[in-house]
Amino acid sequence: MEGKESMDKVPHRYWDDMWLTDALPTPLDFSPGIRVKPVSRHIRDFVAAHIEHLGPAPAVVEVGCGGSVWLPYFRQVLGWRAAGVDYSPLGCALARRVLERSGVDVPVHCCDLFAPLPELVEAFDAVVSFGVVEHFVPTSRVIGALARFIRPKGVVVTMVPNMTGWLGALQKRLNRPIYELHVPLTPASLAQAHADAGLEVLEACYVSTADFYVGIEGGKDEALFGARLALKAMRFLSKVLWLAENLSCPVPSTKRLSPYVGCAARRPS
Repeated sequence: MEGKESMDKVPHRYWDDMWLTDALPTPLDFSPGIRVKPVSRHIRDFVAAHIEHLGPAPAVVEVGCGGSVWLPYFRQVLGWRAAGVDYSPLGCALARRVLERSGVDVPVHCCDLFAPLPELVEAFDAVVSFGVVEHFVPTSRVIGALARFIRPKGVVVTMVPNMTGWLGALQKRLNRPIYELHVPLTPASLAQAHADAGLEVLEACYVSTADFYVGIEGGKDEALFGARLALKAMRFLSKVLWLAENLSCPVPSTKRLSPYVGCAARRPS
């Protein structure tokens, strides 16, 4: 990793514009109802499986926590000693508002992950990120930066959108500029990036069944009618698969349909 400069594929103003809102994100819902989307449950299960063994109250930092709905859950439900890091002041402010809504006291630090505050270096048992590392090249360097937050034998848990399956294909067709902000990663390439960062890979896999949300900006383009129709069909398929999951009919995670790719890796002692 030495000598490699990282390139952020996303300008800072993109995140500031995203977090410039009065609306708060919907809280996580893990209720057993058949209408509940199971995707967040699958993400939680993957993350928790690699952190729970670290102790009854591990110190866990979420990097890229702008507007996070996970920080309240980590602290309030799982009992983890949570903290957040984000480089967007607006994202940090939104994260704090979400925490206030939940009545949870979790510190949120506004700093660049490549230049963390000294008191955050090797201060945690685990670092998690949702939709962060795919915005940088080389991927290994941003993962190495994440690993600076954890102590030896700590765990890095990384979750990225699956841009190599049908979700990515539709995103590329319907909104190419948004697609270009991502590095398409498979479980194998994400695992390799963690290994290249000097970490011991514990697991890398596709996560969840289907979740066909695609960010579409601008007016309607008749030339994209077929792609939009396919998106509607995939969203309907997502709901069918969610219903099956909630009726105790397990649906496997696959390259084509899974919305996320996850990787967990350990820092050497």
